[in-house]
Amino acid sequence: MPLSPRKPRFTETQYAARFAAEKVRMQRRYCDAFEFWRDCRRRQCRREHGCRGDAHACLKRAFGAVARDVQWRIRQNVLTATPANIGAPERTARQMMPLDFYDARSAPAAVAKAAARQVTKPGSGL
Repeated sequence: MPLSPRKPRFTETQYAARFAAEKVRMQRRYCDAFEFWRDCRRRQCRREHGCRGDAHACLKRAFGAVARDVQWRIRQNVLTATPANIGAPERTARQMMPLDFYDARSAPAAVAKAAARQVTKPGSGL
């Protein structure tokens, strides 16, 4: 029985780039789920019923008005919809609560810990 080949690991740069891209998607997803577009100053957001501006600034400004249980429920919906075979950077971003995107104590530690498990070690040949 042949052994299955190991999945290639990410370099630090690859991991960071993929995490950053998924983080932006998650911020927009949270903005849309919390319906921040209803009170947005941008006419385009209100017209298209979704975040079309700077999701980072919008979420940072308004997520405090959303009850913690609602944030938790939306996060659980995201996790339920996450495929089992998604990459590690994307999974790390999807497991974060909205506050984790801005809390200097929780996000870097979680990302660094996950990246350390996934990053190719020099000289390992992977």
